[in-house]
Amino acid sequence: MSEANVTAPMRLLYITTVDATAGDSLIAASSRINIGVLSRDFDVSLAVVGPVTTTALNRLRLDLGPTRVTGAFEPSKADRPIDRSLRRLSLKLLGTNMVSARLQAAIERKAEDFQAVIIDHVLAWPYRPAKIAGTVCFTPKAWFADTEPNTNLLTRLLVPKIVDYELAIGADTDTIITPPELAMQLSERGVPLSKLQPSFSRPASSRPSVDEVTFPRTANRIGYVGYLGDDQNTASLLWFLDNVWSLCADTLP
Repeated sequence: MSEANVTAPMRLLYITTVDATAGDSLIAASSRINIGVLSRDFDVSLAVVGPVTTTALNRLRLDLGPTRVTGAFEPSKADRPIDRSLRRLSLKLLGTNMVSARLQAAIERKAEDFQAVIIDHVLAWPYRPAKIAGTVCFTPKAWFADTEPNTNLLTRLLVPKIVDYELAIGADTDTIITPPELAMQLSERGVPLSKLQPSFSRPASSRPSVDEVTFPRTANRIGYVGYLGDDQNTASLLWFLDNVWSLCADTLP
């Protein structure tokens, strides 16, 4: 096969945050896995939010395989406070409650180079570029929960909750990749089911496509669940296919 016939890999921007508990690994294990797997099939650029050195960024590039990495910018007068609901969490995890204007600018300058952006932490959301084809969020279990529970009733009433901010992310993003048990919670809290999917998949004989990775595959689906080792369940399924499925297919092709 000639080089002209080889499809160029999709270009992704992956934004994550420093994880203070990760030690020399710098970022969470789940983030490292995501980046390493994606880098096999996509052209991945990585942006790291939080206190990091250039040496550590280079180590991430060598370890995980992203094409480019950025971060490690000094604070500037253009930095702005992060959303009120995230300030305590940002101060606790990153040592600052400011959004880096220099990192934002670096991401924005290259935004048109990417076909999708992937975000895997609530504190990375403020750095998403304004113009991007699609946004995919990986949701670790810490998302969609108050990671800083308040015991004082007055504080609970007056301080914006992280969960509200995260639900706004759910409304704005295109796809949320999340474990099935968390998907149920998100759906109950108002995140559209069509945005939720359990994983990204890769066809065995080709590279992943935009459709498989960045668009939902759960809308307008009908499923039938049962143990088919049971004769009554099997008979029930056959009845369903003969009497219900054909009618559904005719009504909603």
